[in-house]
Amino acid sequence: MRNQELAELVNDESQDEVNHQIAQIDSPLNIVMPNTIEECMDRVVHLANRQFCDAAEMGFILLQVKSETEHGMFYSLLNERKIHKRTAQRAMAVAKMLQALPKRNATPCRF
Repeated sequence: MRNQELAELVNDESQDEVNHQIAQIDSPLNIVMPNTIEECMDRVVHLANRQFCDAAEMGFILLQVKSETEHGMFYSLLNERKIHKRTAQRAMAVAKMLQALPKRNATPCRF
């Protein structure tokens, strides 16, 4: 996708994050397209749920790391591991929202 087309879809900060993630991919994505609309939608639901749980897990882990590192070291660790700052912030926001839920609405993700 050309930068112009990408710029029309997302803002500059998100474009930077997407380009950063693309640069980190070492191998082809190997996407297998389901055969029917029903299978496509089932797969999308599965992936959306997994993406949410993965983001939550990443967020909880990053919050723990951030709490245990000295001031200024957290973003250095992200840079060393080539994790975009915005990706980390999004994941931590998911974790913080889950922490704020009443106990009766506990997260469906298992940690």
